[in-house]
Amino acid sequence: MDRRKAQSYIGKLVKVDMAQQGTYCATLKDVIAEPRKPWKGIVQIKAVLVLPEFNESNPLMQQLPFKKNEEVELDGAKLSPLANEELPEDFTKSLITASEKRIKQLRCARQATLDKEKLLLDLIESLNSNDNQEHVDSCEEDILYTFHHDGDKYILVDNQDERLELEDCPFIFNWSVKGQHQTGQYDTNGCFIAESGERYYPKEGAVFTISKDQFDPYVILRNELEPTALLSLEKNLHAYQMKHDHLIECHNTLLSQLLKVDGQKSFKGVNFLTYKNNADLVIVQHHYERELHNHKKDKVYDRFEFTTNQGKRSVVMYTNEYSR
Repeated sequence: MDRRKAQSYIGKLVKVDMAQQGTYCATLKDVIAEPRKPWKGIVQIKAVLVLPEFNESNPLMQQLPFKKNEEVELDGAKLSPLANEELPEDFTKSLITASEKRIKQLRCARQATLDKEKLLLDLIESLNSNDNQEHVDSCEEDILYTFHHDGDKYILVDNQDERLELEDCPFIFNWSVKGQHQTGQYDTNGCFIAESGERYYPKEGAVFTISKDQFDPYVILRNELEPTALLSLEKNLHAYQMKHDHLIECHNTLLSQLLKVDGQKSFKGVNFLTYKNNADLVIVQHHYERELHNHKKDKVYDRFEFTTNQGKRSVVMYTNEYSR
């Protein structure tokens, strides 16, 4: 309030706001209003409205800046009219009431802290649960193998005693060296090459994993294709608004031949691929020929015939330098 209004409050109760030192009720005894200077008031402290903020180094009572009926001179900015509902009891009772209010505030703050703590604990539990689930999912998506040297062959064996010969094996393997995860492929003579180029010669019983999706017939087919042939397949699928995710069926006869015939070096046949989006269906006949050679590049021939449910057709072929 301004100095003019303060004059009308002389002899009446006013509020004394000391910020972190608390809020008090006092009687305005006099107003000091010097020209061109902020006005001041002389007040007599009557009661406590709000306790000071706690100072851990001092007991509460020692923090009170005023005593009962103490007269002090204060800046007018700290004084304001006192609302009727704030009319105090005597000093001691007002201190008790202010203390009870502070206790209630502390309890509310403590409950709010507990609620926040519970939210954080729930978050941690949820994140740990997700991490564990991701680990489980990751484990479920991988097949575990151990490395063995069997005569002149190097093999991997899974927990079902199924053997996987490593020579000419196209799979991507995962392994760890001194706690460092590595990914790469088998080279030859019991040696693996990581993506970083580092060579790894595992000991008997070393652990490897292979992601299950590498055994998917369609994934195997894509891995079998030369990069240029795969790109041709993808570009033509895109022309029909299709992509790999739209595959609904894959009949991989090349995989069947590779798995069933031991020592065969020549393969020929047709794979059937069916793709479907919201509007159309595309069937791809993949005619292939393969001749495997030990001392020169393999012969590769791929022909893709696309047919849609709308009657559209297209053909694309790929051969490497040794093909016809």
